[in-house]
Amino acid sequence: MNEELKNVLIVKLSAMGDVIHALPVSYAIKETFPDAKVTWVVEPPSLDLLKMNPCVDKIILFNKKNFRSLKGFMKEFFPFKHELQEQSYDAVLDLQGLFKSAAIAFFANSNIKLGICNMREMSDKVSKPVVGENAEGHIVERYLDTARAVGCVVGKVVVPILIGSGDTGPVHLGAALGVRTIMLMEPTNAARNGPFGQVPHAIEVERPCKGCWKRACPKKEICLEKIPVSFVEEKIKSMG
Repeated sequence: MNEELKNVLIVKLSAMGDVIHALPVSYAIKETFPDAKVTWVVEPPSLDLLKMNPCVDKIILFNKKNFRSLKGFMKEFFPFKHELQEQSYDAVLDLQGLFKSAAIAFFANSNIKLGICNMREMSDKVSKPVVGENAEGHIVERYLDTARAVGCVVGKVVVPILIGSGDTGPVHLGAALGVRTIMLMEPTNAARNGPFGQVPHAIEVERPCKGCWKRACPKKEICLEKIPVSFVEEKIKSMG
């Protein structure tokens, strides 16, 4: 796609760490198309992140909990749809890849609807998955592949104190701000979800089942208890 982008809709609703991972997409759009208007649909918990992002021109709030009852749905749907359709978009980027984001992308007025490589819950029936060169890489680069697909030129990715945490929002926020971070991995995979640009600072339990992505351990064990405090201390010292 070589046309000049004037209006772009990003659909990335949650969670905080995932929204942080997606922020470079808005930067890439503005870097390539400075006059483009970027609209972002997000859920309330991550709203403040977008308010601090100068590359987002308009925020549309999606109150998911208000859609759970029939009464709430009837009250919220039409005002939300009206705000979403106030303008047409040159491209819609579904960076969530779930049913709820697909529903939003469906009602957005655009001829170009793209999503991440691993779309789920039938969301690929609405937005075309972008299987780029980073399809097996870090999630930040997977998101950026959608920006590349609409003509954005992505140079060095700067995902703009030492923060220690598990695979949660605070450590991703620290990495996004260029802060040194250390992440203690539980069931998630460091190659995919480690602190972007600082993946070597992620500590994984050296076990065959690491990165299993299971919410409950079938062995009834807790990964973090298997990481010695002394090992974490040595890792911090090695970071300078």
